[in-house]
Amino acid sequence: MKYKYFFAILCSALLFTISSCSKDSEMPIDDNKSQETLRLRDLYATKVQGSWNHVFETELVYLAQTYTFEADGSVKGHVLLRQRHRVMVNGESVLTDWETIDDDDFTGTWDLRYMSSVQKNVLYITSSGYAVNAVIDFIGVDDNILEIKSPLLINDIIKMNRIAAQPEE
Repeated sequence: MKYKYFFAILCSALLFTISSCSKDSEMPIDDNKSQETLRLRDLYATKVQGSWNHVFETELVYLAQTYTFEADGSVKGHVLLRQRHRVMVNGESVLTDWETIDDDDFTGTWDLRYMSSVQKNVLYITSSGYAVNAVIDFIGVDDNILEIKSPLLINDIIKMNRIAAQPEE
């Protein structure tokens, strides 16, 4: 039971860290129209547009992140975080059922920028009502993979997979 509370506190601290103000999470206002930013947008903005998914799963943790980046600069997303525990029952180690820690949708805006203050390309996401306000290191994108520093897993580089567009009926 203590581990359950520890994990919940850890998740809360992680979400607080993501939404807290740090040097890297400040809006890079002065770089909005720099040559580097304009070049970055020209090369990658249309490739970023679309829906992306990433799942991180271990025996005890399940984290699914889905983001849809629209051409108008809006973003919609969903985050699902579940956990379970390994416990002893009659001398045998068993896994508990999954417990949902977080299951939320969010909306907001997105932008690609070069931040001269840290000399990095970033994907900047703002949202209302959820803790995914972040300056995320932008590594690259192609037709199938969006590679970024995870907004939820500290110091993890993730490769998000493009979700194929559903045909309109």
